Amino acid sequence: MSPKSHATAACCLIMSSTIAVYGGSTLEGWIPATNGDGCTFYVNSNGVRTDDLGDAVAMEGDWLLIGEPGGDTAVANSGTAYVLSWREVSQTYSWPVDLGALVPTTDMTNGSNFGHSVDILGNYAIVGAPFNSTNGAGSGSAFIFEFDGIDWSHLETMHWGSTDSEFGAAVSISEL
Repeated sequence: MSPKSHATAACCLIMSSTIAVYGGSTLEGWIPATNGDGCTFYVNSNGVRTDDLGDAVAMEGDWLLIGEPGGDTAVANSGTAYVLSWREVSQTYSWPVDLGALVPTTDMTNGSNFGHSVDILGNYAIVGAPFNSTNGAGSGSAFIFEFDGIDWSHLETMHWGSTDSEFGAAVSISEL
């Protein structure tokens, strides 16, 4: 079965300009986005199903944030997350930005699971990496990103966990 028909059969639920995105094993490796007639697909960083693209998904306004905890960035198997923006003209989510590529390599370890948890609010995104080992094995980290109206940038890394605490396993952003 072609990727498009597989994903369409599995979950491409489109209602006017609203899209439902399912992650995990259902659509592992594919992200659907409405083009008015069906689905346009974004493939994970290297096409490997075990990268877990879509294990964590968050939507807010025109933003779609997708975690890929098994993906590759500058540090092998550290994970990544993509933020896409809704384009009204084309009726698609596009312009993917690889947030994992914005993180300094000194803030990430092999097998971090960056993208295990994600959330987005306004121009801010947070991504969890519960197996990042910068403060001991499995100490975990959370990463804050900001959109300045033109580009996304890495704002802060929180290495607040201790050995085996898996800090960043769940993340959330809320207004104060």
